[in-house]
Amino acid sequence: MRTLTILAPSFALMSVSALSPALGKIAQAFPELSVSAVQLLCTIPSLVGFPLILLSGRLARVFTKKQILSVSLGLMLAGGLLPLLAGGGYPLLVIASVLYGVGFGGISPMTTALIHEHCPPERQAGMMGLQSAAIGIGGVFFSYLGGILANVGWRYSYLAFLLLAPVLLLTLCLPKGSVARREKGRGGLMSPGFAYYLGHGLLLNCFIGVFLTNISMLVQETGLGGAETAGSLTALYSVAGIVGGLAAGRLIGRLGRYMLGAITMVCALGMLALWHGGGMAPVLLGTSLLGAMYAMRMPAGYTGSIRMVPEEGATMAISLYCCFAQLGNFLSPLVIQRLSPGDAAPTRFLTAGVLLGGLTLIAFGREIWMKRIKDQLLP
Repeated sequence: MRTLTILAPSFALMSVSALSPALGKIAQAFPELSVSAVQLLCTIPSLVGFPLILLSGRLARVFTKKQILSVSLGLMLAGGLLPLLAGGGYPLLVIASVLYGVGFGGISPMTTALIHEHCPPERQAGMMGLQSAAIGIGGVFFSYLGGILANVGWRYSYLAFLLLAPVLLLTLCLPKGSVARREKGRGGLMSPGFAYYLGHGLLLNCFIGVFLTNISMLVQETGLGGAETAGSLTALYSVAGIVGGLAAGRLIGRLGRYMLGAITMVCALGMLALWHGGGMAPVLLGTSLLGAMYAMRMPAGYTGSIRMVPEEGATMAISLYCCFAQLGNFLSPLVIQRLSPGDAAPTRFLTAGVLLGGLTLIAFGREIWMKRIKDQLLP
């Protein structure tokens, strides 16, 4: 029971995927809006959560993690259910996304901190693997239920956020915990190496974000199905994430500094498979590749970032990397919409695939160059 309560908040980290299958129908309901305006409903939480993640260290010195998580989950539940009010238009949906985003920013850094607080060091690695599985399982439930409900009507997809209620109840059963001590030392956070990982994290999340904000439209435009099909694909994305998350630790250990480059390359292939289409098979392949890599990207990014800073700055490095990743999620529809040569959904996947290919070359080139310099400096 203790393990379940510790992992429960992680179940909510992919809850925004409940909206992904409904975006196509929301776009039809509001034809006066641009595609990027509709997609913002999924990405506003990342922007709103950005400053809250930065402030998470200060909040944890005043409130316990249990208190922060409980209030944050309550805000996410309120924001998720707000659009069910009769007669609410697009402005209400934006307000709901903002309210949800405030809560999301509160739980994002606390889920990992909770494991460090309540688990002994020898159990933490295993719990991190279980956390990745919990995130993926949550994504499966939210996206699949959101797709089924969106098939009835786009507004009903918000009912999927009722799944946050049992998560909140389990969180209230957590041990009280304690406030965090002031952490000393932030040296090395301005190093060029750390800045590179922040930039890579921002761009990688910006380009990967194309999937959740466009899969519903891709399915509709290519005649592969409707909201329920999009929900099933989003669920597959999360299932692949469970596998990817559990395998992340072993692969990071084997590939080391080249892990992020490998993740970026596989993401490029996944995007190109979705663009190429030609039936459900390449769509399933691309979805699986992207889901697995999405789960691996944060552990790999954290590992690379921590390598660039002194030990005392590790926690701040993780928080900053998480912030830049969330900023990339928010910018995704704005950047891809502007860079895509056409308005069709497949074109946006092609654009993301090409950009990820370029980022792959930069990632591998940088690591090869750094290794060569290191080898020259060694006696």
